[in-house]
Amino acid sequence: MRILIASTPMTGHLNPLLTIGRLLIAEGHEVVGLTGSALRERIEGIGAQFQPLPAGADLDLRDILSVVPELKDIAPGLEWLRVAIERLFVDTVPVQHKGLQQVLRDFPAEIVIGDDMFFGVLPMLLGPRSKRPPLFFAAYRFCTGAAKMERHISLACRLLPPRRSSTNTRPSLKNMTGLSISRWPAD
Repeated sequence: MRILIASTPMTGHLNPLLTIGRLLIAEGHEVVGLTGSALRERIEGIGAQFQPLPAGADLDLRDILSVVPELKDIAPGLEWLRVAIERLFVDTVPVQHKGLQQVLRDFPAEIVIGDDMFFGVLPMLLGPRSKRPPLFFAAYRFCTGAAKMERHISLACRLLPPRRSSTNTRPSLKNMTGLSISRWPAD
């Protein structure tokens, strides 16, 4: 199966997708990763093919203040967060979407797995489902050890080994039972 992983160019957003990608590659799937050029080695390091986001979304967010300099003059708090979200996530939607469409033309993925803040997938939801591959979102940062595994919890949460486990088992998509993958909008 051909699978496209699309991530905001931030390590914390990419990490859960790398785990998923590594498992999928180990099971014989073809995986392409779409994110910022600064994270190329991370994508290629799991054995996936790397595709960079287009200019305007290909941000190196290791130094967020160099990308969004106005944050230097805003005190930490809600206004700082609003500006950061607007500049890094909302303003990049059109360019992310363009990059996603370009990659899908060359690599007709059967599934797109994105981090939950990769908003470039949102325009795809405006059209009919028949015109796009299924879209899945991994939301690791919202998972906690105490959270119950509800039926709509994300794939990334399900792939994590239990926190209080005395054994260190490596999960696999093949041997998981009751796996549910969050998908929006719901069927």
